Amino acid sequence: MRKETYLYLDDNDKATRDGDVKYINSISELISIRTEYPCSWHQRSLKIEQEIASIDGLILDWEYTNVSAQAKEGTDNAENVDFSAESLAEHIRISAAKGQKDIPIIICSANKNKGFTKARERELTSLDLFDLAFIKQDIFDESAHTAMKQLYDLSIVYKKLQSTTLKKNPETILSLSKADIRHLDIRFIDLLETMAKYRTTHDLVQFLLREFIEKEGLLINEQVLAARLGVDIKSNDWGNLLGLLTEAGIEYSGYLNIGWKNFWAFKFNSWWKTEISNEDPRYIGATQRVILLNEKLKLQLKAAEKIKFCSSDEYWTICIGTKRPLDPINGFAVGEHLLYPWQEVQYVSAYAELEKTENKWKINVMDRERYNHFKSLITKAKS
Repeated sequence: MRKETYLYLDDNDKATRDGDVKYINSISELISIRTEYPCSWHQRSLKIEQEIASIDGLILDWEYTNVSAQAKEGTDNAENVDFSAESLAEHIRISAAKGQKDIPIIICSANKNKGFTKARERELTSLDLFDLAFIKQDIFDESAHTAMKQLYDLSIVYKKLQSTTLKKNPETILSLSKADIRHLDIRFIDLLETMAKYRTTHDLVQFLLREFIEKEGLLINEQVLAARLGVDIKSNDWGNLLGLLTEAGIEYSGYLNIGWKNFWAFKFNSWWKTEISNEDPRYIGATQRVILLNEKLKLQLKAAEKIKFCSSDEYWTICIGTKRPLDPINGFAVGEHLLYPWQEVQYVSAYAELEKTENKWKINVMDRERYNHFKSLITKAKS
């Protein structure tokens, strides 16, 4: 298997930037990352145009500030960096819009960079230029196994979408038959077809990743799947159940399925009705769901326990804070609105909201009064 090649531009000294990628390069059979000093805008913009045909992706540091001799080591006649990561990314995206090759661009920074952390949390418009945003420690160390799959996946999908031999239709992109396509929201399919026909590769990848792959709705991730099954994901037979579901064709196999594991919501519903029960699982408690699963599939699964302060085990989603199963009736809606109709609301449990130490989410204005009332009751009970 050919490794996908990423270029990593960082203004730290050569030993540091080579050290950053040493671990992920040593474990990965999917990607290879080489490092370079960014140089000046004049030098780098020319070099990118010359080298873009030979690289499959780009990783940029959030801020370029180092002008030391050690940083330039190994780079002949390097000039000081006089541009930002955003300006280089924008240059590549504009060139792609004019017909040049498009590639995945990743932005990363050290954990201590508070400006980068806030930008990620607020999902600023400038980040739309990039496919992914990572903390360096995550991409190169703690989450390297996940990161390398995502980087590989992005590179492969960019190539497929720019191929002259592969069709850019919903059936190909989603790996679904025309009959299965009819189960999806027609507005999603219409927008997908429009973007595939008229927008750049980066725009289409952004849409797929941000509004389809990462959003609960048409697809559900492994944690939400477990919630809808009512199963404790730590059950000994969870892996066996996943295997059965994969064999049944429930797992998503379209573009961006290597770095992000998801399952079709409509296929799950059909499988449950065919293999387990005619009764809608959302109206069956987790304990009863698991009894049915164990009886029908000869497995030994455990029912997921309720989050503190929750009264119902008719789970259908997960708490955004604890990542544990949650019945939406026991949750509080998060965020102000959904961008698209095929996306489902995210919820937070009272327990997670009461215990949170960082402002990573905000309860929807429609649910704030209800939450404040609940909080006042808890406060009174403690006093």
